[in-house]
Amino acid sequence: MIDTICLMLKEETQINIEHINAVKRTHDWDNLIPLDAKKYKYSINNYLSIGSSPFGIFLTIQLPIVFHSDNRYSLNQEEAYNSFKKIEDEMRPYILNSGDFTIFELQLTRVDLFKDIEPEYSYIFYEEPLKLLKGFKMDRKLHKNTILFKTKREEITVYDKKEQLLKVKKINLPDIESLMRVEVRLKTKLSIQKHLDIITVQDLLENWHELDRLYNKYLDYRVFRKNDFRGQNTISLPNKDCKTMTHNQIKNKLYYQEMNRVCGLDIAKAEEYLTNEGYARESVRKKLKEFQEYCGGTVNVSTEVKIIDLINELRDKLKEGNSSKLTN
Repeated sequence: MIDTICLMLKEETQINIEHINAVKRTHDWDNLIPLDAKKYKYSINNYLSIGSSPFGIFLTIQLPIVFHSDNRYSLNQEEAYNSFKKIEDEMRPYILNSGDFTIFELQLTRVDLFKDIEPEYSYIFYEEPLKLLKGFKMDRKLHKNTILFKTKREEITVYDKKEQLLKVKKINLPDIESLMRVEVRLKTKLSIQKHLDIITVQDLLENWHELDRLYNKYLDYRVFRKNDFRGQNTISLPNKDCKTMTHNQIKNKLYYQEMNRVCGLDIAKAEEYLTNEGYARESVRKKLKEFQEYCGGTVNVSTEVKIIDLINELRDKLKEGNSSKLTN
């Protein structure tokens, strides 16, 4: 449920720059931090970093990685508490007055919440319905396999988690057909207090069991409220017997289905169709062969599905909780 969080250290807390530089020297690092530096960032490990700015000193924590060594998994309340205790102990050498340091009193300045769900179809077939959603008072940006709704203080990101794990982390999930992650990022103290009604780490732990409800309430408020689908009521999706195919195989099937609708079985017309689409001569020959193979098999590979049904499916799965096998 919780991914990245940022905490602001108390004003009287002083960071032990000399200790940071001593650690840097053991790794033969040249970029030591000046003792009077006002702005710097230092990564203690793969889940904890310290950053200083004119606004204060901040800790950035990848909370799932503290406990699971991976951000694919959610933490329960006890695991979160143990993770914070571990961070508290790891921070002590980096703080000059560490005897007074307690992580549970620190204020939250960023909280990222997430859920992973396994929808009926692959992520690619939800892109068009998701593009039609309008975030309430939020800008919308489209990236490959990602849709982002944002304001200056808040973000909602929807993306293909299975694809991201494979391409970025080289992790393949053959037993999971489709995996989608929906993240809510509250990036200021005001947003956190407004939507989660918490201020400190202690508040976060005490309200841990409310996070699921507040997460869904926020999504209802921002993106699942009444939307205008611009007159587009249905979308073509692969039939059930095509679900085991890859994205590219299904896209090719749908492409050749449209060619078959326009050209019938006339190869000359199909060649003209592909040429007009901009394919080079060698690519046209390859596509024609695939088209002939397609026409010799099942012609109808798609079915019409209501867009609102797809949106409601995602909404219902998010309300069910962390429905993916990846989360506990």
